[in-house]
Amino acid sequence: MKLSKIIYIAACGIALASCQGMDLTPPDKYSEKDFWKTAQDYCLAANEFYWNLDSFHGSDNFADYDLKADLATSYFGFNNVSNGRWLPTESDGIWDNAYSHLRQINILLQHVDAMKTDDPAILRYKGEALFFRAYEYFRLLKRFGDVPLVKTVLDVNSPELFGERTPRKEVEDAILEDLKEACGDRPHYFGSRKGIQGQSCAFRRYLGTEPQTSSGCAGTARNRKTGG
Repeated sequence: MKLSKIIYIAACGIALASCQGMDLTPPDKYSEKDFWKTAQDYCLAANEFYWNLDSFHGSDNFADYDLKADLATSYFGFNNVSNGRWLPTESDGIWDNAYSHLRQINILLQHVDAMKTDDPAILRYKGEALFFRAYEYFRLLKRFGDVPLVKTVLDVNSPELFGERTPRKEVEDAILEDLKEACGDRPHYFGSRKGIQGQSCAFRRYLGTEPQTSSGCAGTARNRKTGG
């Protein structure tokens, strides 16, 4: 055997051996089988929910609400609502964005339920997801009324994609159910993470369903005062 062929075979053997035991997973990408295993994974997923909170910027914000009614006009003159020229469109970015976010929320809830875990470090992010699911449906409800209520992760063959809108009362009940669980039924969900438990209680009071002296909310207030 020629020396060059021996060197070539040896080099191939060394190259193949050097690949054994290497972690070839791209560090900037995740797959379903690699994710949803640790509290940090759930934290990263839950962080994305905060981008869709109401603000004073964008097309659906507090400062713009009066302009969407007939209560105010802008610096640049009358808007399409106040001058009577507004027409409904075939699509709506707020609708599309809300259901995109709801899918992300339902994915987190699906995975944490599948784990059947009692680890409070993970369950706290289930509480956050429940709050944000209620929040997204509240925003949809006040803008559109009846909307499709989706609490599972759909695929391209899911019949819900072509289903009817869910009556407003059922959507309201689903919102309150999520808030009730996020508010106080599972206090170990939260720890001190971003005050979501207190926000859930405040949200229920805003909707008129949470007594001011609720034990869950009162407990949260006491914790804030005592640092507990």
